[in-house]
Amino acid sequence: MAAGAVGLVLGVRNLSQQGMFWLGGTLADRIGYKPIILAGCALRTGAFALLALADSLPALIIASAATGFAGVLLDPAVRAYLADGAGERRVEAFACFNVFYQAGILLGPLAGLALLTLDFRWVCAFSAAVFALLAVVQARALPTCRPAPHAERTRGWRGIAGNWRAIGRNRPFVLFSAAMAGSYLLDFQTYLALPLQARTLRGDSSGTAMGVVFAVSALVAVAGQLWLTDWARTRLDPPKAIAIGLAAMGAAFLPLLFGPSHAAQGFAAVLGLAGLVLCAGLLAAGSALLYPFEMDTLVRLG
Repeated sequence: MAAGAVGLVLGVRNLSQQGMFWLGGTLADRIGYKPIILAGCALRTGAFALLALADSLPALIIASAATGFAGVLLDPAVRAYLADGAGERRVEAFACFNVFYQAGILLGPLAGLALLTLDFRWVCAFSAAVFALLAVVQARALPTCRPAPHAERTRGWRGIAGNWRAIGRNRPFVLFSAAMAGSYLLDFQTYLALPLQARTLRGDSSGTAMGVVFAVSALVAVAGQLWLTDWARTRLDPPKAIAIGLAAMGAAFLPLLFGPSHAAQGFAAVLGLAGLVLCAGLLAAGSALLYPFEMDTLVRLG
């Protein structure tokens, strides 16, 4: 597919997820975290099955949007469930959460590359099976949490509207949320700009270079997350930790300026790939530094 079509699919997929988190969070508050988590797993299972059958751009967009909307249900409920259970140890809990999250990102491309040698449909089928298994395991293992107290006090659309008016009037919360959009803008380039640059440098679409980049990104986060969190907690307050993490993510793109902008051989190719790896590593380190403190700040402001 052309880069524009890829960008369209990724954009719709992320708009259907990040753009609709307000709905997933509201449902989790009203219904409870566990039912929404299970619904998200079930929807993503079906969405990946549909993705395996998609053979046109419109079908691919619909299937991708469905995987994104499953995240609308999963992500807010998972993080709220974690924050509720962790209590005052939220920073450590979210740091540990990110270690496992990044471990999945490390294993995912390796499994994906192996399955792609068979067929793309195998990737989709495997993904559907993973989420089906997650749904079964979490249905059996997750304790049930009650809905948020405010959701029980005021039910119906009037209560929901009142909750959102309170959020909209919380100026520090809104400004912080808007500012943190920058970190996600930078972080997402791991899945769009870096793969395009890797393809440009290698002159093919084998995925080998991106496999290395994903592996480095995940390894940095897995190996460094707890150390970075412990270091920051003893030396920095949360705003400084977040600011330094954002600065590192911004600086991550500087090495790409010194590499080639076209397919290269020899030293130029090595320089280009080194820039990609360094960019991915710095992005991962910056994100690992700020993520636990970002989540803790959101909880405290909320």
